Amino acid sequence: MNTIRAFIAVELPEAVRQFLYETALSLADRVPAGAVRWVKPGAMHLTLHFLGDTPVDKLPALGAGLDRVVGHRPSFALHLGELGCFPNPRRPRVIWAG
Repeated sequence: MNTIRAFIAVELPEAVRQFLYETALSLADRVPAGAVRWVKPGAMHLTLHFLGDTPVDKLPALGAGLDRVVGHRPSFALHLGELGCFPNPRRPRVIWAG
């Protein structure tokens, strides 16, 4: 069975992705080399739920179901207030904005 590590996410506006990219560039020299896998702006997103290993053949039905549930919802405002990381600041693997 072919699977992918899937998640439910929201695409971010270009201006937000650019801001996050510039912020990441300013942090890059403060973090040990290789500690964080930096994401290109086009791949930045807001993760709503991590699904884990998901069969590829289930993705169309999953997408259709999500579209039925949230496809008609209005857009929402997103305000970024802080940066954080995990697992911890001494050994960051992921840097997040929230």
